[in-house]
Amino acid sequence: MPITVKWVDTKEEMQLCYAIREEVFVQGQQVDPKVEIDGRDEILETKHIIALDESGKGVGTIRLRQIEAGVKMERLAVLESQRGKGVGNLILDFVHEHGQPTEEGKLLMMHAQEHALPWYERRGYEAYGERFTEGGPHIWHRKMRFVPGKVNR
Repeated sequence: MPITVKWVDTKEEMQLCYAIREEVFVQGQQVDPKVEIDGRDEILETKHIIALDESGKGVGTIRLRQIEAGVKMERLAVLESQRGKGVGNLILDFVHEHGQPTEEGKLLMMHAQEHALPWYERRGYEAYGERFTEGGPHIWHRKMRFVPGKVNR
């Protein structure tokens, strides 16, 4: 099934992103909805990407936010029914092609859930700093940054 990955540019696509995040984070990981929808989705420095199947159903999403250190990837979510089919890879490919910081010395970084660290490491990210919880006391994270040239799918 072909997947299209694109910038979100309509309210309808944004609603699809919210629905994916609701299913993955709020229902699937018991993240408080007030934590998940944190007010940063609507600010100017934030952009959203969506993965759509051939019928137009949203199957994955990510949020990119400009911060002082560069670009922070947040809320990468793929519907459970679509995991293992390359949707996450397509989203990261799009980010690497279109969402990289343009300013010299700036980072592409994130707070990654620990269970996903090996996948991100294969995609060229390295963890740094101590582990911490985010989204609830049960969801452990590590900071990660993209290291160009380190990709090993």
